[in-house]
Amino acid sequence: MLQWTAGAKPGKAFKRKRTDDDVTEQTKKYEVTRTRGFKPHWKTDRQWLQLDEKSSVMVCTYCKDNNKSNNFAKGTSNFRLEAIQAHENSQQHKTASLVSTRPAAEKSEAAKAVVKLKAHEYDRMNVLFRNAHAIAKHHLAFKFYPILCQLDKAKGLDVGETYLNDKKAREFVHHIANVSRSQVNELLDASKFISVTCDGTSDFMGDEYESLYVRTSISGKVTDSFFCLGTAESACALDIFSFIKSTFEREDRTSNTDLWTKIVGFGSDGASNMQGKRSGVAAHLREENPEIVIIHCLAHRLELAFKDAIKQIGNRLYEKTTTLLLGLYYFYRKGPKQKKMLKKTFKLLAMSRIMPTRIGGTRWLPHMQRAIGSFIKGYTAIKTQLETASHDNAKAEGLAKIMGDVAVITFIIILKVIKFYCTW
Repeated sequence: MLQWTAGAKPGKAFKRKRTDDDVTEQTKKYEVTRTRGFKPHWKTDRQWLQLDEKSSVMVCTYCKDNNKSNNFAKGTSNFRLEAIQAHENSQQHKTASLVSTRPAAEKSEAAKAVVKLKAHEYDRMNVLFRNAHAIAKHHLAFKFYPILCQLDKAKGLDVGETYLNDKKAREFVHHIANVSRSQVNELLDASKFISVTCDGTSDFMGDEYESLYVRTSISGKVTDSFFCLGTAESACALDIFSFIKSTFEREDRTSNTDLWTKIVGFGSDGASNMQGKRSGVAAHLREENPEIVIIHCLAHRLELAFKDAIKQIGNRLYEKTTTLLLGLYYFYRKGPKQKKMLKKTFKLLAMSRIMPTRIGGTRWLPHMQRAIGSFIKGYTAIKTQLETASHDNAKAEGLAKIMGDVAVITFIIILKVIKFYCTW
């Protein structure tokens, strides 16, 4: 539409005034022919706006990281400032920006305070767990646990004011045992074959227990581990076999690995209920696995061979030797007065104090070797004290008489040499 310009004089050329329709039409033509691109200055104060040059699209990192469903999260090629502003003002973008601009948990001041608190608590619990482990490792009563904690506190260590009683020590040992048991189970699960060693033991109340040790080999590394300590119904072979089998097949294991089928070797002492060919534990194991290797404990075999050899060459002297060594041990252990006099004799003779040690109890040769070594080193002081006490003590007189027997002393020296080569 043409209009006269206001104030125009007649006969003069007139100017055409553009209307809204003309502007809209020109804009459409411009938009069709115009090639839009991303303007770098759009990123000013917009850290979330990024250009994917490979795909030539704009991306909102806030919405993308928080899995929002909009064009900017997927990537848009609408390079218009109006589109950016519209997205910036949308509710989805505002929600995503709050989450993305929130400080990381590990970098916030509160998180740092929590980490420091946890580290301090960890160091404190580390001391307490070590005390509980020492109690269990050295077979001490739980009543000693508070004493160790008080000692640590006197040393300046921070043990806190809680978890310092014997009940907590028992709880700590229980958790330590669970961790150790899980480590052994993981080792057994990773191994292809297992060898088992079984032996009997008893506590101070006289109750009989069966202890199980396992040997594994993974990538050429051989590992011996304690596996279990439990009670069989009785000491007969069938009950011990049932105990061993139920232990390896128990249902409280976290892994479904069948350990019973991995057993290829079994070792024990030479008792008839263990090594019996007809009805011993070894016989029951052969029924389950005819190819299993049964081993008689080498330490027990060495002790039996030693005793058989001694019986053939000097059984009488061996009996007198064991009587002397055991007699000396109990004489000073159960006689505080005699023990005190022996210590005084060592001091007067300017000798190192070495008390007689026990033989027997188990079949290990080193026990005898240690007792013989202590006897030889303290021979002069022991004999002097026995001769002094023999005037009013018949037992001391009898022990002194045996110590004066040249044949017995010579036999003891020979045993020391023999046992050195046996244990070498």
